[in-house]
Amino acid sequence: MATLRLDEEQQRAAAAPEQRVRVLAGAGTGKTTTLVARARYLLGQGLRPQQLCIVTFTRKAAEELGRRIGPQGTGVVVGTIHSLGLRILRYERLGRPVADNRKQKQLILQALRDCGSKEPLAKVAAQVRRAKSFGSPYPLTIRAIGHRYEKLLDEYNLYDFDDLILRPRLLLLENELAGIKWATRFQHLLIDEAQDTSTVQWEMLECLTTPATNSYVVGDIGQSIYSWRGAEAEGMLARFSENVATYTIGKNYRSRQPILQVANRVLEGQSGAVTLELAREVATDPGVLAVYGTSVIDAVGGVLRGLGLQDGGPWNPTDVCVLARTHAVLGEVELACTAANIPYFLVGGLSFYERNEVLDILAHLEYAAGVDVPNALERIHNRPSRYLGAAWLAAVHAQGGWQQWERGGPQHLHWPHDYMARRAWELWDVCVRLRQFGSAAPAVAVVDYVLKEVGYAAWVRKDGVADAEQSEDNDVLDNLAVLREAASQRGTVAEFIAFADACRHRPQRVQGAGGVTLSTIHRAKGLEWPVVIVAGCEEGTLPHGKGNPNGEERRLYYVAVTRPMERLILAGSGTPSRYLRESCAVLGLVVPGLPPEGGSDGADVDASGTEGDADCGTAGEGNGDRTGAPDGGADRGDGPDGAGAGPGSTGDG
Repeated sequence: MATLRLDEEQQRAAAAPEQRVRVLAGAGTGKTTTLVARARYLLGQGLRPQQLCIVTFTRKAAEELGRRIGPQGTGVVVGTIHSLGLRILRYERLGRPVADNRKQKQLILQALRDCGSKEPLAKVAAQVRRAKSFGSPYPLTIRAIGHRYEKLLDEYNLYDFDDLILRPRLLLLENELAGIKWATRFQHLLIDEAQDTSTVQWEMLECLTTPATNSYVVGDIGQSIYSWRGAEAEGMLARFSENVATYTIGKNYRSRQPILQVANRVLEGQSGAVTLELAREVATDPGVLAVYGTSVIDAVGGVLRGLGLQDGGPWNPTDVCVLARTHAVLGEVELACTAANIPYFLVGGLSFYERNEVLDILAHLEYAAGVDVPNALERIHNRPSRYLGAAWLAAVHAQGGWQQWERGGPQHLHWPHDYMARRAWELWDVCVRLRQFGSAAPAVAVVDYVLKEVGYAAWVRKDGVADAEQSEDNDVLDNLAVLREAASQRGTVAEFIAFADACRHRPQRVQGAGGVTLSTIHRAKGLEWPVVIVAGCEEGTLPHGKGNPNGEERRLYYVAVTRPMERLILAGSGTPSRYLRESCAVLGLVVPGLPPEGGSDGADVDASGTEGDADCGTAGEGNGDRTGAPDGGADRGDGPDGAGAGPGSTGDG
């Protein structure tokens, strides 16, 4: 079992004697190490492992905690809050299988039919998930459907994922014997990533405590980025707050001083924010660059070429990560990587050109070009919806399939219901028009036809498709706008299909192939790289137009700028982001065409190691070349445990 190296702040927090403890841990300060040290300390003081419960945010984090605590932690309950909820239900002989997403949709569809509702499945499914994740009543418009769905879950003896919080919470609140049993089960309760805990999760955790329980809450308010699924940003400041002792760990072992200056400016004045202090040696490497181009493709492409990733420069592709607020921006980054012939790896493995709405439009383009016509028709015949479902499709295949359709359309085919004939002719009209375009037509003209005249864009809004596909970092309408822009840059239908196919299948997208990492900010939380490019630093993108620029959007930017170890590059186009202006201003960084916050004047500075047409400015701790290994060299290895030690590693512990 490895010996932990702790600084004074970490030591004090790990050995805190108070009954209720709150640890505010900034990015890169060794939060996980402190939590492991706390567990080892308690076990070393004679606490039986069975009396200790540690709740964290992901299964991977739980496994890492268990491994680092070591053999003395055998018997400690370590897991996600959902796994803890399932443990409680199983112990009380209330365990059930958990329905996957496909089964959930099947049951919601059955509930829609049972209630005689014509509401779109995608829209209702999104509303059901949101209500349950927040622990709130179903909206009045779907209340009957939601209640029928709950009954169907019971009839099939299933839970859905959110039930693993809601059901144990209800059990412990309403069943007195079970409530007493579980409230006295653990002597110490340790809660990791507390800033990401939702209201209903806090309520369940509070059911596991009595006035005698020792609670230890660890987190970083600045990295609370999950309000879209119910996270209570101020929860770790408000919960278990009576007679609480607060400890702060703020020595950052990850980043250079200019990067920390940017990070501290982002959360300046925010309640509970931790001011980061430099724990590394002062280095000569420039810490922060600002790059502004005519487009994301222009700005990011210029940076990637300037880093010399394939020319024996100081950086390897695996040293570099490009972070973006949305998948739409990552789609533009894919274009930049492809244009610069730089291999890349997508965190999550899903290319922009593999997203459902993008595949729908590409299928229309493929049909226009006569490429893989049967598969194209399988995809587009009911997207947008024409009510040509399974029965209609079965009738087509029973009468010769898509080959027969292509020979004469619906003229000689027969359908189970009269309405299908009219809808089939609507599809045939689209097919005829697409064939008229052909493979040599401008790709953007076909995209515009599908979005507007076929009505795809209106359909994703009306039928709830956009709601169902929307997540913390995915917006269907943004994706369609980027797809149209990409099509406008790729010439003909045939050329754009070939490009998109290359993006979907290129071997460089295999992890470990030596490529640049592309990731949304949400997926990058807890990770680190020597060089991080934050793409899309513009108003409406970061901060996103649908978010709160002084709330979660600002915290997302904080997460992004605290990922790099050596160099942070802020890339934008369009209307400069307020965050970009703030970051330039705090460093006195002047970018041509981008005056610092407050409009002060200054001399333009050229960015070292960039090329292309993008305008650049730089700020650092001195002059000179980058020194040391990609993970920061000796100055990172001799101090207390802080961040991880390599590109893409877990770095907040």
